[in-house]
Amino acid sequence: MKQHVETLAHPVAGAVGFLIGDDTTNPKTGKKMAGFGWNHSTVHDAVIPSQSIVTTLYSFQDVSFPFYPSLYKSEAYCQGHPDETFKTKNDLMVEQILKVPLPETLRTIGLFDAFYFNQQVLGACRQRNIQAIGRLKENRRALLSSQDPVGTRLDSWFDFLRRPKKHPFRQITVRDSQGHKR
Repeated sequence: MKQHVETLAHPVAGAVGFLIGDDTTNPKTGKKMAGFGWNHSTVHDAVIPSQSIVTTLYSFQDVSFPFYPSLYKSEAYCQGHPDETFKTKNDLMVEQILKVPLPETLRTIGLFDAFYFNQQVLGACRQRNIQAIGRLKENRRALLSSQDPVGTRLDSWFDFLRRPKKHPFRQITVRDSQGHKR
């Protein structure tokens, strides 16, 4: 993968590759399979009987390479199987970030959803010189001023921003790739 991507990127100045990390919940009914448990499914918007796979994907231009799919096994599952070591989904993601072969000729940007956009995953990205982009959960805190030692919950801040004329920000309009105003 590394050699292939570096060959593709050689003539492209400032080329960027993307390391995408996420998990997938796969509905299952067989309770005796490895890693079977109750996991949240965004598709079903519920906790369902399933297996959860944590994985990374490296993408550059029209080429994508999946890496290291890891079966998440719950703490309860691992306690019932003494040969298993419990690892959180974040632990599995960090392991993958630290071992994926990154092309030296590309700047790499990591893309993560709100679950994986946290200090543990961001620390692994910093170790590998990966710039990370993600979505913050609304229950996270942000320091909005130097007099704010604890931080303000983002959901409170969003409520504040929704109130007209109560904040120092102004709304702007930009055009998307299809020319629509947003």
